[in-house]
Amino acid sequence: MAQLSVLRHLVSNALSGFLLSAGFWTGYGDFGAGLCWLGLVLLIVSSLGARPRVAALGGILSGAVFYAITLRWIYTVMRVHGGLPAVSAAGVLALIVAAGSLFFAAFRLGVAWIARPSVARACLAAPLLWVALEFLRTHLPAIAFPWALLGYATGGSLTLLQLTSMTGIYGLSFLITAYCAFVAWSMNRSRQQRIGGKPALAPAFLLLIVTPLLPAAARIGDGFVPHEQGQHSVHLVQTNFPQSPSYPVDWMERHATDLDELDALSIGATAQKPGLIVWPEVPAPFSLQDARFAARAERIARASRNGFLVGVVDWKPGAHGGHAPYNSAALLDPAGRRVFLYDKIHLVPFGEYVPLRRWLTFAAKLTVEVGRARTSASVFLSVLRRFFRTRSGSSPPMARMCSSTFQMTAGSAGPRHRSST
Repeated sequence: MAQLSVLRHLVSNALSGFLLSAGFWTGYGDFGAGLCWLGLVLLIVSSLGARPRVAALGGILSGAVFYAITLRWIYTVMRVHGGLPAVSAAGVLALIVAAGSLFFAAFRLGVAWIARPSVARACLAAPLLWVALEFLRTHLPAIAFPWALLGYATGGSLTLLQLTSMTGIYGLSFLITAYCAFVAWSMNRSRQQRIGGKPALAPAFLLLIVTPLLPAAARIGDGFVPHEQGQHSVHLVQTNFPQSPSYPVDWMERHATDLDELDALSIGATAQKPGLIVWPEVPAPFSLQDARFAARAERIARASRNGFLVGVVDWKPGAHGGHAPYNSAALLDPAGRRVFLYDKIHLVPFGEYVPLRRWLTFAAKLTVEVGRARTSASVFLSVLRRFFRTRSGSSPPMARMCSSTFQMTAGSAGPRHRSST
């Protein structure tokens, strides 16, 4: 395939990153997913025949556009909830965008290199390469960030989602990339046939007839997906504590009224309909190592006569002495006994931990400020956070909470806290 001009090539890659991000736009459904698939086709087509340097630069540009759009919320979290200056918050976002863009560059380099002897081989290798890079991005030490994986763009299709029961999210990413690579190969074949003066019937059939049938088939398939009825109830109690850079020793006493209200909401909900009580992770110093909170948690479980799942900070012995905090979820049985503990495995870079601290010495001040960052879904900080940093779990949970289907119906109670049953 003839090489594109450098400017046209870079514009094409910037556009591909923008279109890829459409799959993660809220409220756009199938239209956004379609643009996402189109963006990947454009990314693969522009990689075929590209010089290594141009392929790498184009990949970085495409990744930068994609992550700057899909992860723009990081700036808001760091700026609004973390209290960082605008420049520091933008720097955090820029570091994450830069790291993610390297994977786009690696994908384009791989496709461009394999396409030198054979475009067909490059298109066959594209889905394998994409999934391998997604897996690497998810599991790399220090900078692992499994956010905005390609397969999530098909989240609106129940038909396609059934594949995840066997392959996980990577199966959907493979499927999308495989189809887009096939379209890219067809476009390349069509161009070659036009050069040779032959009709391009096969690619035209694929693009004009088969492609529109895909969303229709997905819609029809959704009707055959069985819909299970809820067998158990879950009572979700969302706390509404203010975010704070530090927690005083008497925090529990200061918020005793709020905690009593949460107790009443939790226990009262199960009196009307028995079910699991859930307190999600929140900006509060909840820890079962704290005797005051442990007693309260046990009392809720026993009084409700139901299981109690609560987000906590769990302190474990550190590698160099002392203790380290983990962002965890603890399950108490109806007798108030802790029967299961899950430590969050994939933490959010610069939100729940600072990656590569030894090398990011220029961010010494930033690391202290980021340690204060809070989101409504974070329970990982403590009074001693300047001496400790949140640790991630090392393995998936080796327990199964329940194999039954749960049913939740939304409701609310009280101006300060919210309860969904």
